[in-house]
Amino acid sequence: MSKQVNFNCVGCGACCRGRYVPLTLDEAEAWLRRGHRVSILLEAFAIDEDQGDLARYRHNASRGTRVRSGSIDICVIAIFAANVISGCPNLGEGNACQIYDQRPLVCRIYPMEVNPFVAFRTDQKDCPPEAWDTSQENEVIQPNGQLIPSIKQLVEASRRADQADTLAKVLICEELDLIVTAWKGSGYVVHTPGADDLMAAIRRVSAQQRSPGKQWFVRVHEQGLTDKLRDMQAQLYPARSDDRHLYIPLGAG
Repeated sequence: MSKQVNFNCVGCGACCRGRYVPLTLDEAEAWLRRGHRVSILLEAFAIDEDQGDLARYRHNASRGTRVRSGSIDICVIAIFAANVISGCPNLGEGNACQIYDQRPLVCRIYPMEVNPFVAFRTDQKDCPPEAWDTSQENEVIQPNGQLIPSIKQLVEASRRADQADTLAKVLICEELDLIVTAWKGSGYVVHTPGADDLMAAIRRVSAQQRSPGKQWFVRVHEQGLTDKLRDMQAQLYPARSDDRHLYIPLGAG
């Protein structure tokens, strides 16, 4: 990670397009109330799997919820996100954010990373070179390898919300029968329920306390991983032509 990061938003709007923007559960409700759709990205991994990195495993586990798939327990991470692939609906004239004071936490944190295991790199950001120009009067947002306090507090708030929301998000998925997940590192399954249906499910889950109870399916695309999960006795999902979800493969898992 760079020891010092200088940054100044140039208003190009590149970070407001071509991606899914993760939302806290409260932010997802606000997004729905504005009339926008919320997608749900799902990934899962094995409970107590020896991944060779205990800190990373614990971080992922803190963001997930235990569910049943076939004869095994798996940990599902549900990411509620604004779909801004074609552009954020809140972008106004000149790429000005129309909800700037209420924009999601990840938008406030950008260009820095929320995930402690994702290294910050300017060459992996969409911002033009002038955004990082140290000869300009750009704000120093990471001096000496440490985030400035205001951004650090936002990152911590985002992580706390991620952990606090995890059970409710999985229960909301079960309410809507969105029980097909990808395998972590292999891909994502993306569900985009109707806005009214999702809002109703959020309200139902907020009014009750229970544990997940449905059988979940895992969708994969590599033969090696398919064989591994079959040997583990996970419930594999057979892809169909009428699938209502989107499967995004990430390569070898």
